[in-house]
Parts: sequence; structure tokens; C-alpha cells
Amino acid sequence: MVAGVVAKDNVLVVSSYSVWSAAAPGDPASISIRSRPGDVIPAGLLGLLVATRVWSAQRVLWHVERLPVPADRGDAFASLAAYLPDAYLGQALAIAVAIPEERPRAEALTALAPHLTADLHAEAVATATAITEPSARVEALAGLVPYLPDEQQTTILRQATATAAAVTDGYWRVRGLTSLATHLPDHQRSTVLRPAVTAIGDASIGENLMYMFGELAPHLPVDLLTEATATACTLTDVGRRAKALVALAPHLPTTALIIQAWTAAEAIVHDDYRAKTMTAVAPHLPTERRPAALQQTLTAASTLTNPYARATTLASLAAHLPDEQRAAALEQALAAADTITDHIYGAALQVEALTSLIPHLPDSRCTAVIRRTLHAAATIRRESWRTIELARLTPHLPTHLRTETLTMITKIRREQWRAMGLAAIAPQLSTGQLPQAVAVADAIQDAYWQAYAIAGLAWHLPSDERTRAVAALTIATPEP
Repeated sequence: MVAGVVAKDNVLVVSSYSVWSAAAPGDPASISIRSRPGDVIPAGLLGLLVATRVWSAQRVLWHVERLPVPADRGDAFASLAAYLPDAYLGQALAIAVAIPEERPRAEALTALAPHLTADLHAEAVATATAITEPSARVEALAGLVPYLPDEQQTTILRQATATAAAVTDGYWRVRGLTSLATHLPDHQRSTVLRPAVTAIGDASIGENLMYMFGELAPHLPVDLLTEATATACTLTDVGRRAKALVALAPHLPTTALIIQAWTAAEAIVHDDYRAKTMTAVAPHLPTERRPAALQQTLTAASTLTNPYARATTLASLAAHLPDEQRAAALEQALAAADTITDHIYGAALQVEALTSLIPHLPDSRCTAVIRRTLHAAATIRRESWRTIELARLTPHLPTHLRTETLTMITKIRREQWRAMGLAAIAPQLSTGQLPQAVAVADAIQDAYWQAYAIAGLAWHLPSDERTRAVAALTIATPEP
């Protein structure tokens, strides 16, 4: 499936769940902050404005306080908190405390927590404790716990874990307990984290959220990993069972649990899910069982009828195969990728499959496959999908070929996707390529998207160039 995209800290983040065909300012895909029609400031720019001293901290906080959408205020602190001088942290906390909606208030407290001075902890804790929505209260308390004195940590942690365990929604219960898990002493983990493990069987948690249990698993003691594996193996929804086993497999500590997961993977009736789950579990089997299991998995992957599934599963499996089998599997995967056609996504699925193969190819094959991938990317009809796939591909390219993805992004007509593409590939651009990217960003006419692109690029520029790039932006906001 073509990757989804959200913007996080002004970087395009790809996932495997959905496509954002368009994102208007205010949607999660744009993290828009517009305090009125003339005020156009992406959240990712706020920290830059302070860090470069283009705006004073006072002016940025004045702007944040007047944002009409509470969620925008929460997003603002994620970008801004690390760059505020200590003298402004009290004012920042007061603005966070005044956010009328509890989830954005919790997010703002979490962003500020690592930076608060000791004299502000009491107010922050009181604010977090007063949040009435349980999962938001847990989020705020979990963010504060690591920065509190030891004696206070114990009290707050006890309160937060009790609240998290009582959350009725399975997703938020697991998320809350996972955020607290690193702070729990070993002897408490079995008791405190059991309500998270029971959520594996919660049908309200769809298969695309089962990845959460991979984040929880490293914190689970053996008894809870045993319980989690048993529950995962008996899930009747094959998609949820597969995703749960894939999430848990790298963290299973005993041979018995790995074999139990393998047996459950073999029993999955859906071909694609079975092959992908076997691919995730087989490398963790005991040495004496691994060769036969990998051969069985290779057979399952090689016979998948969907060419996209065949190519991507073989790509995942290749790294675990002996050299001779690896070379043959990669050639088979490349052949499958060449046959991918889709009337909805067009070449996007083919590009995604080819990109997944590039890291595993020998140098002798890599250049030709990269050229094929770039050519396919240029034919993706929908600009949003083209941007997503170019963002996915660029980190795998040698430096000199990243100019080609930059050129392709430059040619994207819609300014939103051009800006998001520039921000996405910024970390991979060389010092010689960055000036071209900045020039492309400067040419964007829409003030919001121009600022968005510059916010993504500027952190990778030398200090003086960063300041010039930010100072050159036209930001129509009055002085406080």
C-alpha cells in the first residue's frame, strides 16, 4: 500500500497505512498555524524564529497565545520549547495551562517538561493532575515524570499508572502504559503492564495499530510476553494476528515463545499475511531450526500471486538468507516489481517495491535499479504520491543522484507538495545541493508553504545562511 504522510517537526514522515491526497492548513498533514488570514506561520518555524533571533521569544509567545485553535497551540510548543530562554519558561507554562482543550494542553505540557526549571514543576504537575480526560492526563504526567525529584516521581508514577490501567479504550490504554513503562521498577512491571497486554485481544484495536505492541514488548517481563504471545496466537482476525506476531517476534526471549509464534505464523490461512509473518519470525528461531524455516518462508514468499506483496516480502527476507539464495531472491523480487501495475496508484506501488529492494542489492546491480526507480517515480501521476515516494527513495541514493530527486520535486506544480518534498529530503541534501533547494523554496508564492519549506531546510544550513533564509520570509503578523 502506498505510504501515508504526516508532517512532524516539519519533516515528511511516511507510514504504511494511507495516502493523504490533500492537506489544507489546519490538517495534521500540514501542522498549520494561522492566527488570522494574514498570519501564516508553520509550527516548525517557531523554534527557528527564536533560535535565529529573527523574532524575540516574547514575540513568538505573544503569537502562540493568540492562536484561535487550541490544537495549534499544543503543536507550537513541540517546535518552540527547546529554544526558549529560561526567563520565558514561566510565561510559556502559563500559556500552556490556559489552553482550553485538554489534549492540546497535555501535549504542550509534555513538550515543555524537559525544559522547565524546578520552580515551575509544582504548577506543571498540578495542571496535569487536573486534566479530567484520563488518557490526556496520563500523557501529561508521563511527560513530566522523568524530570521530577525521585520522591515525587514515585507518587506521580503511581497515580499515572492507575489512571492508565483504567482507561477503557484499548488504544489509549496501551499508549499510556507504554509511555510509563520505562519508569517502572522491574518488580512492578508484571502488575502494572498487564492491562496493556490484555488489550491485544481488544477488537477495537485494528490491525494497523498492532504495531504498538512492538513498542510495549521491550518493557514486558517474561510472564507477560508469554501471555501476549498466547493471546496473539489465538486472535481470529488474521490481519490482527499477523501484525501482533510481527510486532512481538523480535522481543520474544525464549525458544519456546519463538517456536509458538512460528507455529501460529505457519497456520495463517491468508497467503500474504502468512508469508510476511513467517518472514518476521523465522530469523529469530533457534540456529538449528532456522535454515529450514527460512527455506519454507522463501517458498511461501516466492509463490505469492500479488507482485507487490511478492517483491516487498522477498526484500524483507533477503537480508536473512545465505548469499546464493539472497541473490536469487532479489532477482525474483526485481522481476516481480517490474510487473506491478495498479489503476489506482499507478507507478507508486512499483516505486515503493523497488525502493525496498535497493538497500539489499550489490553495487553491481544498484545503479541500474536506482535508474529504473527514478524513471518510474517520474511517471507517478498524482503529485502527492510522487512526493511521498521521492521522500522514501532519496535516503537510499548516492549523493550525486539526490540532485535528480530535488529536480523532480522542483517540477511539482502544487506548492504544498513541492514544499513538503523539499522539507522531507532536506536531511539528505549535501552542502552543494542545499542552495538550490533554498532557491526553489524562495520561489514558492504561497507564504505558508514557502515558510514550511524554509523551516524544513534551514536547520541544515550554516548558521549565517540559516538566519538569512528565515529573516527573508514575509510573515504578516503585528508586533506585540
